[in-house]
Amino acid sequence: MSRASNEQNFEQAELLMSKAKKKRVNGVKTVDLSGIDPKLIVPSYISKPDVIFHDVDESPFKVYGIGRYGDRYMRVPPYVAEGLNSRAKKFSSATAGARVRFKTDSSYVAVRVHVGEIYRVPMLTLTASAGLDLYEENKFLGSFNPPYELQSGGVYESVINLDGEGMKDLTVNLPLYSGVNRLWIGVSEKAWIHAPNEYKREAPIVFYGSSVTHGACASRPGNTFSAIISRSLDSDIINLGFGAGCRAETKLAEYIGGLGASILICGYDPTRQT
Repeated sequence: MSRASNEQNFEQAELLMSKAKKKRVNGVKTVDLSGIDPKLIVPSYISKPDVIFHDVDESPFKVYGIGRYGDRYMRVPPYVAEGLNSRAKKFSSATAGARVRFKTDSSYVAVRVHVGEIYRVPMLTLTASAGLDLYEENKFLGSFNPPYELQSGGVYESVINLDGEGMKDLTVNLPLYSGVNRLWIGVSEKAWIHAPNEYKREAPIVFYGSSVTHGACASRPGNTFSAIISRSLDSDIINLGFGAGCRAETKLAEYIGGLGASILICGYDPTRQT
């Protein structure tokens, strides 16, 4: 990339940040990127002049399968992660199985993603590792594809246009192998955002296992078998698959025992040591 191209990208990143001042629309707080290095923000190519971004940690969005711990999302609390093997500890910050659900009448949905560490291996698509996808109930609407040049700690945007009018009950599936520090959902400035329908099965199905349970090698987040089961049964899930790191540690077993699972599905034989 030429020096001129780099300078143009940084100028676009600065413009992106200048538009990211906090405001409230329909009672939802919008994005503030002031604490992020502009060099890590991939320039926006979203041609939606009326887009307003909303923090998914704010109501009426509902986040499933992960919790916020400090500056990132994790699948298990830090005190649990510290007691696990190195692979499971590393992947405790991967957002496999995580979902954001909401309703909107917007004609499009955009995302702004502040990623953590990006996991790149030959057998995984970048969309599976660091991308997101969108469903209306059981219908796939599209993928939010990360740009190839995205770096760990970077920020990117993507958008999916929606067909038809009226309120839609939507689910955004988060990346399988990479981390997410913050996530914002973008909709039209005039659109409404409401809380989603509750799952018919509110007690989660908990999956514990190794790489296949984690999500290898699905082409995108919504194609894992646990995500398919979640949609088919209209059930909350918790994905505790850790690629090459499923060792059935006592600390994790005790944590799983307190999750109130409706069903526990274990597939940990390939890497177990206990």
